[in-house]
Amino acid sequence: MAEGQRFDARSTKVLAYTAHLGDRQQSLARRVGATVERSFTLAANGFTARLTARQAAELAGSRDVLLLEKDRRQHLDSWDVPDFLGLSGRHGAWQREAGGRAHAGAGTVVGILDSGIWPESKSFAGRRLTATPKTRWHISRKGQHVRMKKADGGVFRGLCQLSYRYHGRTIPARGWTADDCNTKLVGARYYPEEFLDGVPRKDRSADEHLSTRDAGGHGTHTAGTAAGNPVAGVTVEDVQFGTVSGMAPAAKIAAYKVCFDDNDPDTGDCFTGATLAAVDDAIADGVDVLNYSI
Repeated sequence: MAEGQRFDARSTKVLAYTAHLGDRQQSLARRVGATVERSFTLAANGFTARLTARQAAELAGSRDVLLLEKDRRQHLDSWDVPDFLGLSGRHGAWQREAGGRAHAGAGTVVGILDSGIWPESKSFAGRRLTATPKTRWHISRKGQHVRMKKADGGVFRGLCQLSYRYHGRTIPARGWTADDCNTKLVGARYYPEEFLDGVPRKDRSADEHLSTRDAGGHGTHTAGTAAGNPVAGVTVEDVQFGTVSGMAPAAKIAAYKVCFDDNDPDTGDCFTGATLAAVDDAIADGVDVLNYSI
């Protein structure tokens, strides 16, 4: 790829090499009698699989394997930030670099890897997506698939995910419809498989949604901080904060939910297998930057 050229995950050469890596991964798994569950070819060259001790030892000893790592559980870590960062004011970065706050981040997509998003928040308000583009950035939706022209001339091809596959079954998303995506929230994916496999039903929060909807609020907070719309008259517990804004309020948001609530503050609920799958998808979708507050 030439210097300065943007990576295109859907180019002919990338697709051919992706298929080659996938074939090699399948061959390696079959060699030890395992099955590839998730395949990664963009952010990394690897796969996830359920392994016996013997299979794990055999893979770890193979000259074709650089690293074998057990899936790990991680956890989420958590006014007036624009002033603190020097974005606001006549000589701030918003005015100096973007021509004002209203234009900061225009034509870009911020990918948020977190606990999902609450689409009804005013921070993510946008126009309804239709098959006919109605915005400057030509954003449209066909079924679950969202397409957006970007400032750099590239294209974001996202998904407003409405179901997931689990052990051969298709399970509808809970509390999420295609209309929850809009001209601000242009992508919504979620990755519950590792959570369902790793956390017994009795330990899962009753408030959790097996969809991109955010139960705990962390993902909504980080998405709003990164690229939320300006919202006036914000009051929290009788404290008035005035107008709040994301750092790039004109940017679009694609949410990738990799964290699910296991109802225990002392343990993690963000599995590395899900996170890596989300990074791979985000690259393929065409996000411009990733926020990972985990």
